[in-house]
Amino acid sequence: PAKTYGAYDTTFLIQLINTTNEGCKDTLEKLATLMEHPTTVYSVNDSTQCLSGNIFSFANGTNIPRGGYSSFWRFGDGITSISTSPGHTYVYALAAGFDVKLITASDFGCLDSISKKVYVYDQPTVAFSVNDSVQCMNEHNYVFTSNSTIPNGTITYAWEFGDGTNSTMTNPNHTYGTDGNYTSKLVVTSDQNCTDSFSKPLELNPNTAIGFAMNTNPQCFNGHRFDFTNSSSLSTGTYTNAWSLGDGNTAASTNIIGKTYA
Repeated sequence: PAKTYGAYDTTFLIQLINTTNEGCKDTLEKLATLMEHPTTVYSVNDSTQCLSGNIFSFANGTNIPRGGYSSFWRFGDGITSISTSPGHTYVYALAAGFDVKLITASDFGCLDSISKKVYVYDQPTVAFSVNDSVQCMNEHNYVFTSNSTIPNGTITYAWEFGDGTNSTMTNPNHTYGTDGNYTSKLVVTSDQNCTDSFSKPLELNPNTAIGFAMNTNPQCFNGHRFDFTNSSSLSTGTYTNAWSLGDGNTAASTNIIGKTYA
């Protein structure tokens, strides 16, 4: 006959008595012992992570009333482990998630298991270009073009232009109030809150504050003599001069003194 028992770690005395038709008896006794099986439990530090830098830490909370147990993990990506509480990093994302299964076995081979899902989300890859990273202050216009991508899902944009202003446009334009060196930065964020960022330096050079004065204007032809005095200035750096004197003559000197026209 078959018999099941409801208690663990209990020893039962099994007795068989045979009696012949002549009343002769024979008896055999054996002990049947039921051993505990483990109760498998585990937790994970964060079941939803982004692909970049993902580290899943599994804490084994399995218990067994008596004796020890061994652990066998399947992470759902073909990798296994026999550590009690392992860590694992996935090298690719999977929209459906990974089934992480823990199988525990007691010292006597009694088994138990539990499965949970963890999710690894696609990482966006940020990239952008700018029409010209070195420009002059007058009539400058920086045109930013995002080349960011993501295998699955959508991304949003957060631009920082280095002057305290920002934009959420995909491909913004930007002008600055003063010359100088700036750092432009783009942060892209996926619909699963995975991020990537990239920065690019910009150089915005000053123009001269151009000006010149004439000694007397107009003048009579006889005895005329024009002096052109350059009053241009530049906040940083150096500059050259290119005079066009209106009669086909040019000059590169700072000032023009005593110019006459035929």
